[in-house]
Amino acid sequence: MKNTFKLLSAFIFASIIALTSSCSKDDTATTVDATSITLTDSLAKNEIGNKNPMAYVKINIKLATGTTVKTAKLERKIGTGASEVLLENNRIDTVPDFTLSDSYTDETITKNLTSGTKVVYTATITDSKSKTATGSLTYTVVRGNGILVSEIIELGAQSDTIREYKFLGLANSFATYTAGVNGTARTNSEKIDFVYYYGQNDKNTLASPSNVDGAQAIWGTEISSWTTKNVTLFSTNAISAATFETIKASKVDDEFYNIDFTKNTTEKYVNFGYNKVVAFKTASGKIGLAKFLLGATSASESMKVQIICQD
Repeated sequence: MKNTFKLLSAFIFASIIALTSSCSKDDTATTVDATSITLTDSLAKNEIGNKNPMAYVKINIKLATGTTVKTAKLERKIGTGASEVLLENNRIDTVPDFTLSDSYTDETITKNLTSGTKVVYTATITDSKSKTATGSLTYTVVRGNGILVSEIIELGAQSDTIREYKFLGLANSFATYTAGVNGTARTNSEKIDFVYYYGQNDKNTLASPSNVDGAQAIWGTEISSWTTKNVTLFSTNAISAATFETIKASKVDDEFYNIDFTKNTTEKYVNFGYNKVVAFKTASGKIGLAKFLLGATSASESMKVQIICQD
């Protein structure tokens, strides 16, 4: 609402400025036969990023000579959703023969849009002779393909009394969490994507919090207290350490963006060792890679991992 008010205010103020200048027009002013309104992208790209999406809409209005503005409205439609009114005003002026050319920033677009989604802006203006003009502008949502890279993260196995951090999430710059009644995991379970344990059969394992026969078996008392048990999927397709390093250097996710997580997946990646890499998809939909730099030899030791994921 704050941004809508700001947009509406800007629209009105810009109109007033335009009206003021129109009053000083000389006798050579051009006659405008019909009221018109056009919308264009100020950046001339007609694209909106899927992360922190924003649009810069340029609105151009020309009133038919001798008329004033009766009503004005700007609407936005995202994909197949309903149209939303961003601004609407009746009788915003009483002075005839003005033009308006100004740009407006729309920061209220829904975040995390799907690539390819269309975002359409439609502006409608009616003059004092009840003549209506409409203009529209279509943006296409495009994905950003940048990545985030973690530092080397160390997690202790279930019996490790030296390394207190046992769980990991992508949120808050790859935050790690502790176990126990006074641990940080219980109050942050919705942010946890990975559980580490060392099992008799599974050995070094990175698992989903939802994993029943591994994570919840080893960490049963702990995870049973969590209000959220996120589902993280691991791909069983092989990925090399060299590929991981290439992506880390390029800073783009093109190498793993299109991994298909509808098949060949598991909720735990078992028996990992040095330089092994696994692809994952979190409950929030983020895809990434984990490269293991150290494995434990018992449940009282620790592991080290580095993560890259979509920004």
